[in-house]
Amino acid sequence: MEFRADPTGRSHLIDLLPRSRISPLELVRRGRGDVLPTERAALIQALGGYDLGKMPPVERTEIQQWLIEVHRDRGEPGTHASVEWLLRQWGESIPQLNADRKGAKAENRRWFANPIGMTFSIIEVPPDQTARFKVSGRFAIAQTETTVAQFEKSRIMAVRDSQQSPMPECPMGNVTQQEMMRFANWLSMTEGIPKEQWCYADEQGRLVLKPGFETKLGYRLPTLEEWKYAATGEAVTDRPFGSGDDLLRAFMVANRDFRESVTSPVGRFRPNRFGLFDVLGNVSEFCHRRVDGQWDAVFAGGSYEAFIDRMNLEVVDLGDTEHKT
Repeated sequence: MEFRADPTGRSHLIDLLPRSRISPLELVRRGRGDVLPTERAALIQALGGYDLGKMPPVERTEIQQWLIEVHRDRGEPGTHASVEWLLRQWGESIPQLNADRKGAKAENRRWFANPIGMTFSIIEVPPDQTARFKVSGRFAIAQTETTVAQFEKSRIMAVRDSQQSPMPECPMGNVTQQEMMRFANWLSMTEGIPKEQWCYADEQGRLVLKPGFETKLGYRLPTLEEWKYAATGEAVTDRPFGSGDDLLRAFMVANRDFRESVTSPVGRFRPNRFGLFDVLGNVSEFCHRRVDGQWDAVFAGGSYEAFIDRMNLEVVDLGDTEHKT
């Protein structure tokens, strides 16, 4: 169940295991062994298909204890995100899990949470992927879309569409790229990042990217190349979980083909290899794209309104900084 360039078979196995006669404890015992991080994450995601309420108390306790250990001791963002996804599936308390992390070693952790509760994956692009994705180095990217609750902490004036995003845990839609750039600067300010390290400068009331923004410490939107690398997880298929429409319901927010008319709370569908949720569907992602030496605005990942044939990582919609998601 380790990750492969074509993850279709892995994804089918994640989806099918709960319908087999394999006990969930067998998955836990396998996960306790010497397995690759991507295999451990797949085992955790497969557990999401089992009914926690139907498990014997002793079995349930053993599984919960293992999840606490994995969340505490493993540094991979995909593993961390998979544990939290599973807990949401089972209605378990994530804050309690976070409390149990006290004292855990963090030197190898490749994820972090900021003061308003946004969790980020730390991504390192290996040299053998640089040519394909045209990106290199190390960057951090949010595991989920910015929620209504998170955005509203900034008090930036934006009109929330309560029909599109009916709950605080839903993604903040109906915003412009300029508003999200202001939100990024607000995050930089609230964390005390020096202004010279912010990624956006105000030019006559309009935010623009600063020269050399890629190496600054402040918050910003991803470049299209960064987003594509993080969203694919190095998969060569046009969806991060593989090919085939039969996997859509298990791995992405249902869209217009499924007659959905609202967004889903973030993080309700399985994360990708790097711990990112909803890279297809829900709301589109704003990205910066460089064309002829200039940076413009694009939307990636599609939205809950899109049709299935546009639900792939290669579809990019052109926009401008005042266009709303």
